[in-house]
This record gives sequence, structure tokens and C-alpha cells, in this order.
Amino acid sequence: VVINATGPFSDAIRTMDQQDATPIIKPAAGTHIILPSHFSPHGTGLAILETTDGRAMFYLPWQGRTLIGTTDYQVKIEKWPTAPQSDVDFILSEVNRYLEQTVSPATEKDVLAAWVGIRPLATGTQSVTGTAATEATGDADPDDAGATAKVSREHLILNSPSGLVTISGGKWTSYRHMAEDTVDAAVLQAGLPNLPKPSATLINLVGCDGPANMPAKKITQANAAPFHKNTVSILSNYLVDALTAEKLTESYGSRAADVCDLANVDKTLRQKICHQHPWIMAQIVYACRFEHARTVADVLSRRTRLCQVDVLAAHNATPKIVKRMGDELGWDSERRQKEVVRTEEFLNSMGLQMRLKNTAEARKSSRPSVFAYHHGGAE
Repeated sequence: VVINATGPFSDAIRTMDQQDATPIIKPAAGTHIILPSHFSPHGTGLAILETTDGRAMFYLPWQGRTLIGTTDYQVKIEKWPTAPQSDVDFILSEVNRYLEQTVSPATEKDVLAAWVGIRPLATGTQSVTGTAATEATGDADPDDAGATAKVSREHLILNSPSGLVTISGGKWTSYRHMAEDTVDAAVLQAGLPNLPKPSATLINLVGCDGPANMPAKKITQANAAPFHKNTVSILSNYLVDALTAEKLTESYGSRAADVCDLANVDKTLRQKICHQHPWIMAQIVYACRFEHARTVADVLSRRTRLCQVDVLAAHNATPKIVKRMGDELGWDSERRQKEVVRTEEFLNSMGLQMRLKNTAEARKSSRPSVFAYHHGGAE
């Protein structure tokens, strides 16, 4: 039995198994952009329930920045999709309807990162209301913004005679249900004994000390709050600043101390990956040793969120991350160079080229004004 959990690439794997397999994926793209923190007050977001084209958009403080998205339209599947300029322009135009234009209008120069994800919507599934998602099937126009609006976000499992079990569709909020259904299907396909499920009772996430799904008595006891016991313990016992302590607690829970212990052994691991952001070098080593991280892109996008909140900072930090991971994992010079190339390709999909262009233009335009400030007159 082989489980095919490859998202938008599910149909490509299925055709390797059965050349005449009927496609089940309707790929839908969604673009997000990141703006600086001053665009959203701490703890305050905005739901734009109807944009000019009738969709919904969210405007939220996230990771110390402002996250805005998303668009929704049918696309062709590709490995490294990039956020279309039209999407970035659309999102900016929508949020500017709510921003005070004389104080803080949002422009492309404010965009710190922009990326597009492809949702692997499964056609022919049932929605939670019991309506089959058949209305948006067929040859929909990829440029039609509403082409995926009626496709269900429910998941679908298919078994092939060869033993390929495909899980497709679904959404982040139902990932545990999807995983359980997939394992059930694989057990049945393989003819394995029906053993008691370990998930029959609630299981804690790694790093959570209390009983599963226990509500916090007070909001300040929520994970990563300033007075969370793990945050206080880290601040009391390790040389990290308050923001880094909160970020470590948010990411690792009670295991944040294990990350800090690495920095106690090697003091260079106390350094920030990037000075403007809270993530530290110890997280790279921890990810390699205990979380099976094997690429810089993995560290930048999942073990930290640096590439999402500031793609230029991620680009500038790439050499030091390559060196640290290379030393940790025993990479030779050829492997390190491949990782540099692969990481740049990935960061281009996060809006790097747009950021480099805008940064270069900003520096160019600032030179005459700096010269005039120091010397008077034009350069």
C-alpha cells in the first residue's frame, strides 16, 4: 500500500498508477501579501466580507507583521507558482478602501513578501451542507475569479486496485480527520487487523504539558502570552530577549528549553538569524537534529516564518543558514551550492524579485535626498 498525499500533484501520481485515471483535482490559487506591523494594531484584525468582486478577504496581525489575503481562482499546477502582479495590485486596492490615505496608504513598496498557494480542491465531494460539488466542474475559465467558489472544501479518499490510497481536498482545520480516514483506508486496503486507534482519546501536541484540549482559565495563560510559565522560565534561565522567549514558547511549548540548551553549549547559536526578527540560530540546529529538516527552504518557511514575513531578510540570511546546516549535516561544497540555488528559486516564489526591485529603487531615490541633506542643493 502506498499513500498518495501530494496535494495539487495528486492526479500526476494517480496517472503513474493508472494512465486513464479521471482527474479529481481542481487547483485553486490564493495569494497573500505581508505589510509592515504599523498597518494593523496589535491584536486587531479586519474581515472584509465582500470585496469589489464579491469575495472575502482577511486583514490580520501575524508574526509581528500584517497578513492580507486571499484571492481565489482556478490555475494550472506548477512547482513554484509566484504571486501575479494583478493579485498584489488587487489586494492593495481592496485594503486601501479602508486605510486613511493621508496617513498610511498601502503601496507595492510596503510589501515585504507575497506568495501564492495552490489548494487541491477535490471535485465531486460532498460539502458539509450535503451539496455535491459538481457545479464548478468541467472546463472552467482559469481567469474566472469565481470558478472555484462552489467546489467543496471536503476531502476525498480513493483506492486503486494496485494499492494506491489517494487523499485529496480538505483544509487545514480538518487535517487530523483527513489523516485518520486515510490510515483507516490504508489498513483496509492492506487487509491489516483492525486494532484499537491511539486517537480514540485526545492526544496532546508535542510540547504541551497539560491535558489535551483543556481551555485556559484566563486568556493570559494562553500559549506564548507574556506570563506563560514556559516564557517566564526561559527569560529566567537563558540569555534571550522577551520577544524571542515568547516566539520560542509559541513554537515549541515546553520544549523551548531544549532549543535554549543548545545555545548554552554553543554561544554562537544565541545569535538572531536576522537582527530584525526573533528567530535564533539554535532553531536551525534543533530542526536538523530533532525535526528532520534537510533544506534551507524548510527552515525559512516552516521551522521559522522568516520567508513569509520578510523575504529579503530570508535572502540575506541564506548564506549563514547554508553554512550552519552544511556543518550540521555534513554537506560538501557541491551540495551547499545546490542549496543556495534551490533556496533562491524558492524565495523567488515568495516575492523576492519584487522586493529586490523596490529596494533598489528606494535606495536610488534616497541618494539625492541624503546628499542634499548633508550638503545642500542637488547632487
